Amino acid sequence: MCKPNSSAKLRVLTDLRYWLVLICPAVSTGCGGFVTDTGIFPLPAIHFIFETPENAGMAYEQLQLKSANGQAIYGWFVPAEGAKATILIHHGALFNRSTYIPFFRIFHDHGYHVLIYDYQGFGESFVLASLETTLDDANAALAHLRGRTEPGTDKIVIFGNSMGTLPALAQAAETPAGVVGVIVEGAVQQQWLSDVGFFLLGILPSPGAIARIPPELDPVINVRRVKLPKLFMHSVEDDVTFFPGAKILFDEAIEPKTLASLTGVHGLGFEQDPAYLEHLLSFLEGVTTEK
Repeated sequence: MCKPNSSAKLRVLTDLRYWLVLICPAVSTGCGGFVTDTGIFPLPAIHFIFETPENAGMAYEQLQLKSANGQAIYGWFVPAEGAKATILIHHGALFNRSTYIPFFRIFHDHGYHVLIYDYQGFGESFVLASLETTLDDANAALAHLRGRTEPGTDKIVIFGNSMGTLPALAQAAETPAGVVGVIVEGAVQQQWLSDVGFFLLGILPSPGAIARIPPELDPVINVRRVKLPKLFMHSVEDDVTFFPGAKILFDEAIEPKTLASLTGVHGLGFEQDPAYLEHLLSFLEGVTTEK
């Protein structure tokens, strides 16, 4: 079973990030960067791997992939017996794949393989992390997954969490072969992003902050192009990526689409909203079951 302290650890880290992102840009040591005259600085990232799927009782395969610029990125493939499909996780800012063990447990226990990876500059990668390379990293992970032959890897659901919703929507907008649906939780929408949210993206909050999100990651533009079934999961209490932003994205999206209004802290709906599993599993069943 998943370690009892996994969710507690994630909650503690969530509280800590508010302090981390406030002090990281102000200094030139510790987080490895400082604010430039463009208002951009390296994404704050945690490199310590807290635990592996094996610690939570799940077998896994260690992956080392290569992004478009030749940099190594690291990930895990967590197989599930008799898997119906595979969930490709694009994780949020600050954290790395090791803080997503509770998500692995949900997907794994309900019959889905999981592939999760860290962007450049996260986990074991010590280059400077930047929004500019997240989409290339996401595409490297998807390309690897599409090259696998295990039963259940022929159907892929993209799952983006917080910052990970940016590459998730950009990727889904291309309608890649084998992808049957996309889930975005705690979606980033530029006009409804808190100061903390901008710091987590490596952007100094300012009147020009919105324009500093790379155009290929613009969620409003991308969501209009996503033809796949879409599930938007967002807490009405979210104080990092505010709920009205998710509603804008939902309204801009074409059918088929579903909006699940959650309760609880940003990124912790899985343990704080009693209807979380119902929303998630209903969508997954709908897009992965043979018609």
